[in-house]
Amino acid sequence: MLDKYAMLLFEEYKNTTGYDYNFEPIQDDFYQWLKQRKKSYKLLACLFNNMPQDRESLCIAEIGKGKYDTIIPEMKKIYDGEIISVTPFKDTFSRPGFKVYNGKLDILNDNIYVRYDDGKYSKRPNCSYIYNNKIDTIMTTLPISNMHPYDKLFSTNKTIMIGKSGFKNDLDRDEETDFLFCLARSINNDNGRREIEFDYQEDGKYYATGIKVYTKK
Repeated sequence: MLDKYAMLLFEEYKNTTGYDYNFEPIQDDFYQWLKQRKKSYKLLACLFNNMPQDRESLCIAEIGKGKYDTIIPEMKKIYDGEIISVTPFKDTFSRPGFKVYNGKLDILNDNIYVRYDDGKYSKRPNCSYIYNNKIDTIMTTLPISNMHPYDKLFSTNKTIMIGKSGFKNDLDRDEETDFLFCLARSINNDNGRREIEFDYQEDGKYYATGIKVYTKK
């Protein structure tokens, strides 16, 4: 799983920088990119935190991220509520300072679940139905391998935050920003019950963009 996580990060690195070489010749540059990009997570955390909200969240669950692309450390600096990580990349963390569970967002019988793979957190059928526990906010960042669970969440009472951050000269910045903007515009809100926010910010050499979907008061 560590190798899979590293390759996912490396693919993102190639998309943002345009490098298309084998791993070894640019290994040092890749690790510097990971380290420097973390500074953009502060901007994304502030962007999420400053978006309007309907209520104080009981628990935010970040989905599918590992040690090098989690924004939880920056969120914890400005948010007092509980934030957890649910990810197939739990093994990448070492003493993270927040709760990390091995699992993913999934769909079963047309219902959305946070599916836990850790034995001691298993519940029949080895998952927790997120409408019946305290997780009320789902947070993640691009890239997302499967948008289907998030698509289904948009019409629920859950708050969903999806973002992206990095360097302003990233080759995929405009593409990722346009994707989130178009996603915000495409969300079906026929009954007017949901609020849909989109934002983009820059600070120095970094940028952050994101959407938030939540229920009106």
